[in-house]
Amino acid sequence: MPCFAINTKLGTGMIDSIGGPVRVNNFLSTLNLKPVNSKSLKNMERRAGVFVEAVANTSTRKAATDAFNTEMEEIGEAESAEALKSMGQMIDDLGVCPLPDSLVASGKLLNVIPSSSLDLDISFESDDTIDDQQQNNASTPRQTLSTPISDDSPKTPCNPTHLEKRVLQTPRAPSRSEKFKKKVDKVKGKKVVKLSYPCKTRRGMSAAADTAWHKRGFDSLTSHTFFMSKAKYGRKVIKSVVRHRTCGTCNWWRRNRPRMPVRKHRCVCNHIGSAKLMECKSGVQGVKELSDEGTPIEIIEGDGDTTMLSHIKSDLNMTLKKRYDRNHIVKNIGKNLYSLKKISKSVIQHIQKCIKYAFAKNQGDKTGMEENLRAIIPHQFGDHSSCHSRFCGFKWKPEEKYVHRSLPYKASLKDDSLRSQLEKIFEPIVNNAEQLADLGSSQQCEHANREVTLRAPKSLHYGNSESLDFRVAATAAFINEGRNSRKYITQTYVL
Repeated sequence: MPCFAINTKLGTGMIDSIGGPVRVNNFLSTLNLKPVNSKSLKNMERRAGVFVEAVANTSTRKAATDAFNTEMEEIGEAESAEALKSMGQMIDDLGVCPLPDSLVASGKLLNVIPSSSLDLDISFESDDTIDDQQQNNASTPRQTLSTPISDDSPKTPCNPTHLEKRVLQTPRAPSRSEKFKKKVDKVKGKKVVKLSYPCKTRRGMSAAADTAWHKRGFDSLTSHTFFMSKAKYGRKVIKSVVRHRTCGTCNWWRRNRPRMPVRKHRCVCNHIGSAKLMECKSGVQGVKELSDEGTPIEIIEGDGDTTMLSHIKSDLNMTLKKRYDRNHIVKNIGKNLYSLKKISKSVIQHIQKCIKYAFAKNQGDKTGMEENLRAIIPHQFGDHSSCHSRFCGFKWKPEEKYVHRSLPYKASLKDDSLRSQLEKIFEPIVNNAEQLADLGSSQQCEHANREVTLRAPKSLHYGNSESLDFRVAATAAFINEGRNSRKYITQTYVL
């Protein structure tokens, strides 16, 4: 294998597993091998990073298209099922039905027409033909997604377009969604091909979004944002955005060569403003890029901060919906309970558990959510007048003596002033029952942030160069493709 390949493999290992040049030399010294010059290692990392970003961009675009198409198909099928309920009785031989406002005589007339009088020339493909077509489609699953990225892209300005064409030409095993894309059912000896109906009530998909900073507090110099598909669509990264407030090369030249122009390099500085503003600008950039690629977002799932939505509306003139993450909601309620400093940790954990029960059992039911949330605090004080039997053991088994197993001394709380304070905390939560009845989850983004810290620890600063971009891209490729992402990177630069 050429020397170029093995050096680039070492650069890929630096990005994905080992770390920077110092860690590589420490590893080589442990093996009693001669160290490599840090500049040479940095050049290997930059060379490999271009291929890593090419694979990650192609993978995220593929994941976004699959998630968008699947969600739109499911919503279209649900809308068709609702419309079918309002229609008349289906006539099996014709595959049609009378409209709700049609005459009764028309339905009788359709039932009288014999099926033998219809000369329908319909040919269904055999299973072998469909399997052959699936294999042919699976051999080149990336061809339909080859939307080239311009060379002056703000995220990957040094990523040439021909690298993504290499990624698209790399042979890959078909995924489960591609393998079973055409669904053919056998009903009474007949093959019925399921039709896909266009979605009318939605124009965009739902995605979870979360931003992480690489330093605690509000003075971080870098951040990254992940947009990920829902759990039922694979929990894959559909877009990643990295923000930098500084560029190490530009700062060095301004400090040491103030009167000379800065040498040509990949400047990573793409943000001016506070660290808090990074989340909003990253959200605007991600939503705009996804919309330009033909996979728009309509619902964002995340924490309770709505600043990103306001920036998207002002900058892009797009109004998106927000679904709150249930874990963030429970944690925020816990913070308010701890601020009282009057109840123990076990009582707070019990109240949070009751809130989780109410969230889990009342999704889509605004009235039930409001009633259950309103009954949580009185229940802890022995007032079961508002409780439901499926949650409250006092009403579920009235013949037995009820015992609070999770409260101190297995008895109800007694302090009236504490009850009034707790009810005051829960009042805005109860009033917001309509939004709480439709919650989402952004835990897949938390998992992605954890994967980033394995490649770019917060104790080390990678934000002065493109090293952080490479590591975030490697994380996105690993989440979408698994361990095969390394094989795809190798195949790309060996071509």
